[in-house]
Amino acid sequence: MEKIVFIDQGTTPEHDRLKFILEMSTRRQANVEWLLLCEASAIRDLEAQAMQMAQDQMAGTDLKISPHVVEYTADNFIRVLNELSPMDIIITGKLDLEPLAEHGIKELEDISTRFKCPTLPLLALIPEKKDSKTKLLLRALIFGCLSAASYFLFFPQLDKLNHTIYMKGTVLGALAVMVTVPIHAYIYGSFTEIFPRLLGLEKSAGIEH
Repeated sequence: MEKIVFIDQGTTPEHDRLKFILEMSTRRQANVEWLLLCEASAIRDLEAQAMQMAQDQMAGTDLKISPHVVEYTADNFIRVLNELSPMDIIITGKLDLEPLAEHGIKELEDISTRFKCPTLPLLALIPEKKDSKTKLLLRALIFGCLSAASYFLFFPQLDKLNHTIYMKGTVLGALAVMVTVPIHAYIYGSFTEIFPRLLGLEKSAGIEH
């Protein structure tokens, strides 16, 4: 059976993170080794929390979630991962890599290289929440109306505005241009980027497994 190692840092484990990992382990038929990194003073309380969360998540499944709560030091990090090796994939939640620099680990790729195992951030695996069609249509209507107002009300006055403020060579004129251009760019950009999303043609940054 495959082995997923989920690394998280802090004193407040999140149910949603662990639930996603469990869903992933179910698809892959993998057991989960859950490495929680914290300060020494928080170990006892965090062990109780983690064990209860693991039991709740395992209820009704055949999979195994094994929590490992350790003080976050570079030596402990390396030791535990060596003990858990070999691993099929490492997934990281919250993880400050700075303490690991003394072992030459500065990027997630360095963890992959050292333990010969793919290492991915949890956020790269969680599917991006898509806006509903109703919300997208409402945004399209709002920015469409703003774009129409810009085209039919603002631009016909552009020549007059150039003579009265924009092209006067004053600080106020320069500021007016600096404010006006980004506003119109945002309105038009927001309006045009909605249509691919309505058609389901937007690019996805997620990673499927």
